[in-house]
Amino acid sequence: MAHPFVSELSEGDALSARFVALDVQLRPFRDASKKGGYLALNLGDRTGSVPARVWDSADVIAKGFREGDVIYVEGQVEVYRGSLQAILRSIEPIAEGDYDPADFLPASPHNPETMLAAARRVVGDNLKSPYLRQLVDRYLASDDITPRLIRCPAAKALHHAYLGGLIEHIVGCLYIAVNVCKVHKSLDSDLLFAGIVLHDIGKVLELEATTHIAYTVPGQLVGHVVLGYEWVMREADAIEGFPEETKRQLGHIILSHHGQHEYGAPVLPLTPEAVAVHFIENTDAQANRALSAVAVARDEGADFTAYDRTLGRSFYARQRDDRE
Repeated sequence: MAHPFVSELSEGDALSARFVALDVQLRPFRDASKKGGYLALNLGDRTGSVPARVWDSADVIAKGFREGDVIYVEGQVEVYRGSLQAILRSIEPIAEGDYDPADFLPASPHNPETMLAAARRVVGDNLKSPYLRQLVDRYLASDDITPRLIRCPAAKALHHAYLGGLIEHIVGCLYIAVNVCKVHKSLDSDLLFAGIVLHDIGKVLELEATTHIAYTVPGQLVGHVVLGYEWVMREADAIEGFPEETKRQLGHIILSHHGQHEYGAPVLPLTPEAVAVHFIENTDAQANRALSAVAVARDEGADFTAYDRTLGRSFYARQRDDRE
């Protein structure tokens, strides 16, 4: 029986389908008396991924494709240590153009153009500085940059890790910021809203999404924080008369938005607006992360999510009794 998507796989199914090859590794057998090794990989599509193994002729089969290729596989689905696993007999690469890339990349449930319009609306209502507005419009109203921005994921795995994830993250943060400014009226709202739009803009340069989400070479060597800072500073310098102190404080927001050195922040937040942006964006990111994990657990009928190694916990997934 053919299964087009990972989410439809069940124990005992005969597998004959297309997936993207992820995390491909040739590994030695645990039994040292056995020669050669086996092929370990994950089979992915827009609904998720499943581990797969090739036990026979692994070295020969591994030479026929690369990580990130879309492949046609045949095999069987089984359960190993309580989780599904595919045992494959054959793997054949599929030529680019013979598949729909949208089948292999998860996407935001929200329309990217609608989210972009929402971002522009909130910015238009709250960002009054002509210099900062001109700078932000270079990203939200550009024929070159904006299409890349609204397609970009917000991360490879941690939060909003899907097409349209970055603009969804930006809009979520903007909505939170509107209410933060109602409570803390002394915040510089121009810096706050510009900082929210631009804090993760380096993700456009850090990540690429073809058949899977991967880091670019600059993304691996430099990272989105510094890439974004340098990019925004260049764009600000291209605007005649852009105030130096405004540029300095906006750059600080970008550099400090991770909040702590151990989480990748070159500097700690040292202005009220930088502190606010850090906690606003972290609130949106962590809520998305927890909600995504809980949704998977509820679909599986589990009380708790899979263990999150980064956060060091599993989330409780049951809904309250009186919720409709």
